[in-house]
Amino acid sequence: MKHLIIFATILISIFTAQAQTAEDIQQIQIEAQSGDNVALMKLGMLYQLGRGVEQNMEKGFEYIKQAAEQGNPDAFSLLSMCYFNGWGTKKDTSKAVQVLNTLKEGMPPSIQQEIDNTIATINEGDTLNAYEFQFRLLPIRLKEYELGTIDAEELIDMTMIRFELGSLYISHYECDIDSVSIRTHHVNDTLDVHVIRMPDPSRPPLCKFAAFAIDTKNNKGQYFTLEKTFQMFSSQPWEYILGGIGISDDEKNDDATLTTDSDSESDPFVHYNYGWFTESPTEQNFVKSITKFMSPNGL
Repeated sequence: MKHLIIFATILISIFTAQAQTAEDIQQIQIEAQSGDNVALMKLGMLYQLGRGVEQNMEKGFEYIKQAAEQGNPDAFSLLSMCYFNGWGTKKDTSKAVQVLNTLKEGMPPSIQQEIDNTIATINEGDTLNAYEFQFRLLPIRLKEYELGTIDAEELIDMTMIRFELGSLYISHYECDIDSVSIRTHHVNDTLDVHVIRMPDPSRPPLCKFAAFAIDTKNNKGQYFTLEKTFQMFSSQPWEYILGGIGISDDEKNDDATLTTDSDSESDPFVHYNYGWFTESPTEQNFVKSITKFMSPNGL
């Protein structure tokens, strides 16, 4: 998958952060009724996300379309996403491209180039493979949580995750995103483990489970994986490895006992292997191992 940057991809997080209370939503509705195109756009996304209102994709699409017709450039970008993904309207990639071409008019050259890149991606088709979803995109969400960009509820919101993926104009998913679910385990007063339940891996290396382990006292988290790997020796009794993902910056895990398999100095992600998973690869055993790891004495 090519990693695109188009200025509207962060709008969904902005909308949800700006409309948390009933009073906020009521004010947006009042402003939308008066024809304010920013309010129309926000209200449209709230309906599509089902935040503070009953989810209604079709109604959300109509509000976004109205905002775009009034010239709101961000709404144009969202309208293109609606056509591309079939959010509240019939899926139509040609209309998605048409809207993006209209959006280019009057934009600075750098934005025009971004839009051209997105149009090329739509025309060529782009695949999100399971590795990128499990080992790249999900850890980014944990980093956003630690930075305060999203809250704990948004971190594990599969609706949000699916909308964020849709904003990348992905035409094919190697992993069945609709089958992914998240279950929260409240381990104790200071630890929540949110297990991301993947489709059973048909071939290695793929995850059976991943997890956001959150230190609720300090608002810090760690990302774990239970990865099906290759059996290198016929006598090898195990086929799963307990692992994790870090982001290569000054705040990365600096435990000298851990080894990484990052193959590029420019790659911001570091994959830690903590060793063979010797228990039965069940969700409960995965949570138990994470709990031990997150304890003061570690594994």
